[in-house]
Amino acid sequence: SHVLAKNPYGACPYDGARSSSMATLARLLGVWALWCWSRVALGAVTPNPLYAPPLDRASQPAWLAKLRTEREAIRVAVNYSGAIYLDPAVNWTRLSYVQPQIHVYDRYLYDPVEHKYTVDRYLDDLKRRYGGIDSVLLWPTYTNIGIDARNQFDYYRVLPGGLAALKELTAEFKARGVRVLWGYNPWDQGTRDEDEPHWTTLARLLKETGGDGFNGDTMPSMYKQFWDAGLDIEHHIVGEMEGGGYPVQGGRPEDA
Repeated sequence: SHVLAKNPYGACPYDGARSSSMATLARLLGVWALWCWSRVALGAVTPNPLYAPPLDRASQPAWLAKLRTEREAIRVAVNYSGAIYLDPAVNWTRLSYVQPQIHVYDRYLYDPVEHKYTVDRYLDDLKRRYGGIDSVLLWPTYTNIGIDARNQFDYYRVLPGGLAALKELTAEFKARGVRVLWGYNPWDQGTRDEDEPHWTTLARLLKETGGDGFNGDTMPSMYKQFWDAGLDIEHHIVGEMEGGGYPVQGGRPEDA
């Protein structure tokens, strides 16, 4: 997260404690990763790739032929033509290489004294750091969701200035050539009910604010209903799945 960077606009009293905590967490993650890989190396755990590689050179032609056959069968099954990538609302993703996630209270993005968003300050800083970004993922729900009945969409509505300010924020990003995605939490099930499916609410709010799509937190693949919800209101949206967008075995038919 960008908020972990050194902030020239004001020191945080928790920087020292946070650095110590992050160092401890990094060490624990390193130990955990080493343990996982050692189990794989010792044969205790068998990796499960999406498509296993050929066993040897001799088996490669048959492996490749099977792969091509399965690819063609999938194309026929989903009626794939590739035309969707001609849609400018979608094909920008092919050249979106750098995308940070930012909490909307990040002091580079929001000035609590002037009570306004500072898109230029945020983007100029990233330009200096590593050459800039292609898209940005806005995340307003952490760390507040669950403290009351407000749902994840309410946390977009209650941002300073409401959805009108969020629309202006999005326009400022896009004026600098940066696409805007929202964080989506499918596990948000115990808060205020919108009385409609999540995909309907999400697509409508993205259209209202000019957003380009969403990141599916914890989701292995994008349900077709999200895409259809955008089509229904003539606002095509893209989905970015935390699980990589791979098919999953079992569960909802839409995941297969």
